[in-house]
Amino acid sequence: MNSALTTWRQRILLTLLFTLIAMMLLSPLSSNTSIPNLWDIWNHIATIAHAKLAIAEGQFPLRVAPTEFYGWRYPQFQFYSPTSYTIGGFIYQWLTPSNPFLAYKITLGMALVFGGLFFYRLAFWLVQSKPAALLSSIVYLTSPYYIIVINHVGGFNEAIALGILPATIYYSIQRYYYPKNNIILLQTALTWYLLATIHLITFLYTSIVLALLLLAITLKNRHHWLNLLNVGIGYAFGSMLAMWYLGPIFLLGKYFAITRSVSVDFYAPSLANLFSPTVNISGGVMHGAGYINVISQIHPNLGIPILFAFGMSVYGLFQRFLSRTSRSGYWFPYLLGMFFLAFLMVWSPINIWHRLPKFLSMFQYTWRLLSQVIWVGALLFACVLIWMFKKEINLRQTVLGMIFIMVCSSAWLPITERSFIDINHFLKKPELITNPDSYVLDARKNKNLIQGMDRMTLDAFITKTAARSLNLESSYSISKDLINSLPGLYIAIEGHIPKDIAFHNKQLIVLANQITLNKFVLKPGAYHWNIALNKMRELLKNKSSIQLKFKIINAKNNHISPKVTIPVESVNLTGFMKPSEFLSVNQIEKSCKQQQADTICNIYVPKNIQLLELPILYYPDMLRITLNGKVIPYQNLFYQKYLLTSITPLPNQMNEIKVQFTGMLWANTFSSLAWGMWGLFLLFIVLKKLQTKIVLTFTQVGVEIIPQANVYSK
Repeated sequence: MNSALTTWRQRILLTLLFTLIAMMLLSPLSSNTSIPNLWDIWNHIATIAHAKLAIAEGQFPLRVAPTEFYGWRYPQFQFYSPTSYTIGGFIYQWLTPSNPFLAYKITLGMALVFGGLFFYRLAFWLVQSKPAALLSSIVYLTSPYYIIVINHVGGFNEAIALGILPATIYYSIQRYYYPKNNIILLQTALTWYLLATIHLITFLYTSIVLALLLLAITLKNRHHWLNLLNVGIGYAFGSMLAMWYLGPIFLLGKYFAITRSVSVDFYAPSLANLFSPTVNISGGVMHGAGYINVISQIHPNLGIPILFAFGMSVYGLFQRFLSRTSRSGYWFPYLLGMFFLAFLMVWSPINIWHRLPKFLSMFQYTWRLLSQVIWVGALLFACVLIWMFKKEINLRQTVLGMIFIMVCSSAWLPITERSFIDINHFLKKPELITNPDSYVLDARKNKNLIQGMDRMTLDAFITKTAARSLNLESSYSISKDLINSLPGLYIAIEGHIPKDIAFHNKQLIVLANQITLNKFVLKPGAYHWNIALNKMRELLKNKSSIQLKFKIINAKNNHISPKVTIPVESVNLTGFMKPSEFLSVNQIEKSCKQQQADTICNIYVPKNIQLLELPILYYPDMLRITLNGKVIPYQNLFYQKYLLTSITPLPNQMNEIKVQFTGMLWANTFSSLAWGMWGLFLLFIVLKKLQTKIVLTFTQVGVEIIPQANVYSK
């Protein structure tokens, strides 16, 4: 294992060089007080702020965003990139205590430098040329896709994962060639752990591509099956380290609100754009909510250096310009094959995604697989360089190559005018903006999850605009089964009418099959209107449903008043439970407080109360709840759109309830055992090295080490 970094001077110089490149790539984010108007960046900065709060609570590993989602202990970190936010949170806590955006940029910069150093090591191992390794690592860092992830999409976790990826590839290949080296086993496991807990999608992409690459190598050399198995052991070890995170995702992931499938419309890049040497950014696709989808604006390309490497590689494949006896020549055809495969996953003349297993829907959009194209393409670039220059790349050629590569990539750095928001204004309320309920269990995807009902939000009654109002345009069909299901069901409409809205002699009437059921006077202030479903039973007769509609009339002449809007906060179907038999979340959360990672509720429970609805999101087997010091089981209640945790209380006395989000016990146990083994292996390796050094020291001073005689020998 020849080292690419032979002296401390070389290590320092390379670190400085990659630091400068990282500063160039982050230059569009250079202001510490103005955040680019990218919703994903806002989300990541807000999550770093929550990570700091979680660290202050004593959470480790991080699992819950303390104040997010009404304070209901939303497990943002349990299901999404805990390691990157832990690093960002610690930097925010100790280095930049007043600016999470600066912590965001420092974390990205560290990942870029780390990725550059390890891609240099990986490329040097392949081609045994320091200039070629340096240039190929710059090609990797400055590839259009990497710049897009950082500056156009705001993909914080994916950008960090791309920095970890070269180390993962490097140590996995070292594990393949040196399966008996225990320290490489630990390094392989650790890098796979980091990749999994930083960006799961990149972890899965890399797993597939690297597995296929090593499998192809092994099929050529049948006596290397054991080597491949040892890489699998390192991979499994890393997965075991991350089991506390991976286990719950694979069990519950299909029920998350964020679950989506691969999009084949504007997310799929065209062949012309991928091969284009120019930057392609369009106006994008407007969402119904009124904002432009950033992904639809970007049309990525491979970049001139990788296009050049690809073209020369195809030419060289037929010319056999690399000797198969050299390491680079041996790996070259397999790398080129992986490049073709990864590229076809990004763009294909036929839609292959509909024919693949459903679990691959986590890929989201196909050009995310460019993460695999760029690392393979950058290695091909190194192979092409040593063929063109016969490993004789001098300093001038290296410097000119660096300038050429960075000039090619600089076109993707945002230079047009961008809108920004002030960091101090943002920090007043750092909330998750896009998909704030991504990892909430969506009961619509499995109705068997629901164990009890409190109330259900009726979104169809509310207009889908920024200013929520009662929908007066449509009618709503209510089934006979729902009306007859429970006698106490009713629709509750709540809101507040501002004083500046004048409703002179106006009334809201509720019509069922054109028959008036209710009338409500419209006046400024808070309102709460109830529409009982049992009143509709007489209208059913032989009908399977009735049509419900709202209208606003003038109370004096009963004429319909057009163009009137009623601000509304919620429309719920409720009455599933008798109010005298349970305490709702609104009643209980007033008696709750947060003490470190525990939510503690002290409440007196009357004799007739059978259920308590806690202000805690429900996740099966992931909460530890104690009632007056004893661990108890829990269930859920459907509240509006979400599953909340509920328990059976001790009636007619004070109840002290402690709730902590702990994750799944079996997954935590596997991870704890794996980390224990990892630590013991490391201790064994360190002690063995110390013993070796002591023996060498005694040998050098002329002291002979005599082993103790066997007392049982004759």
